[in-house]
Amino acid sequence: MSDRAREIPAALTPEQWQDVDYRQSASAIDAWAKGKAERRQSDDATEYVAQMGITYDDCVTLMSRAHDRVAVPPPARHALAALAMHRQPFGVTEQDVSALRQAADEVAEHTPDAAARLRDLAARLASLLPPAGA
Repeated sequence: MSDRAREIPAALTPEQWQDVDYRQSASAIDAWAKGKAERRQSDDATEYVAQMGITYDDCVTLMSRAHDRVAVPPPARHALAALAMHRQPFGVTEQDVSALRQAADEVAEHTPDAAARLRDLAARLASLLPPAGA
């Protein structure tokens, strides 16, 4: 990878973060559904997520265009995060985790607090990855 950082757009706008609410237009969902590489007879565009948010009790909510709503409680959010990042360009790789651990080792002697934070970040990110070889 080059030394230049990739431009990855923010997941939500400042307003969406303020409201903890994301809504996707029907036309955006339809365009994605029509353009995906594989389509099956059973595909139903009304089943794709059109809205996501967080409830007062910290559940992630997902709502389809058909207005079916599901709440993902806090104990399941770790798994939701891992699945949401899987095979995505904004996801994390084992190489990323290794680079953080290496950086922690390199700065440990001079900045032990920074090294501890890097190791903690590496551990949190590693928990979102599938097992090696999976």
